Amino acid sequence: MLGNFKTNLPYNNVLLLIYGLMIKWPMFMNPDMPVIAKQDSYLYKICIESLNIAFKGNKMLFAVLAFLLLYIQALLLNEVVNKNKLYPKPNHLTAMCYLLLTSLFSYWYVLSSLMIVSTFLILIIARLCKLQHVQEANKTFYNIGLMLGLSILIYSPTIVFLLLIFFGLSITRAFRIPEWILVILGVFTPIYLLGSAIFLISNNVKLLNPILGVSIPKIYFSIYEWIALAIIFITAFTGFVFIQQNMRKLLVQSRKSWIIFYLFLLFALLLPFLNIDSELMYYFFSLIPLSVITASAFLFPERRWFSVFSHWSLFILAIIMGYYFVIH
Repeated sequence: MLGNFKTNLPYNNVLLLIYGLMIKWPMFMNPDMPVIAKQDSYLYKICIESLNIAFKGNKMLFAVLAFLLLYIQALLLNEVVNKNKLYPKPNHLTAMCYLLLTSLFSYWYVLSSLMIVSTFLILIIARLCKLQHVQEANKTFYNIGLMLGLSILIYSPTIVFLLLIFFGLSITRAFRIPEWILVILGVFTPIYLLGSAIFLISNNVKLLNPILGVSIPKIYFSIYEWIALAIIFITAFTGFVFIQQNMRKLLVQSRKSWIIFYLFLLFALLLPFLNIDSELMYYFFSLIPLSVITASAFLFPERRWFSVFSHWSLFILAIIMGYYFVIH
């Protein structure tokens, strides 16, 4: 299976779908209602209420929606990696890793604000990497800000990624104040429009107040979760080493894209500290860059035993922990 995902053949999308259904079967065996956390913003709550009415409270439909969202995100992220030539040849390993990593913990099985926002963040990363190839990109700047503004309306702490956008602009382009202003205007556009609508309807703009807090994550793991985290760490570290060894062979534009992903990982790991509660689910965003990094651990090693062992160890753990999730 790894051999197939190392290529970029058209049927890999179908194979990836089958792979995802195999590893995420607990989502359908024991579907659950979407998670609504304290940090979730007003727009997310409205969306969930609307979907609940449309689905008539059917948990299975929410599970199908969550799976389709993860599958689409995997394909989008894989396309970003291939288009920006982060690896010597196109492949589907990033998409495989994303579906695999998001299957390891029950927190990431259920539709949540972070799962929805991840789509916007992947699209933002795609456009940040794309800025290196265009001269006039005012529309792109505005769209980047617009997507971040929508993300903030869904999950408040994503406001921290505004710093990532500014860092990304600094890396890919010369500093121009008008471009930064366009991003800020894009961020405030959905907030202004939704705020105006709420003011006209209920005169209660406080509903849009960001919900932020500071907490130190205190998370307790089972033995299977500790093993999964250990394998993820070893695989990601191995992937990072191979990336650094092959960095000089890449184009300058590809190196800048890697820096953006590294910064993304940094902000994603800091974001859980901005939540009132401390749960593993808030590390969901870190799976985006980790999937890109761990993919190199399956692509570069000449000795196949490491990649085969890492993949099937995580795969089996995902099945075991999925079974545990279904039983409980």
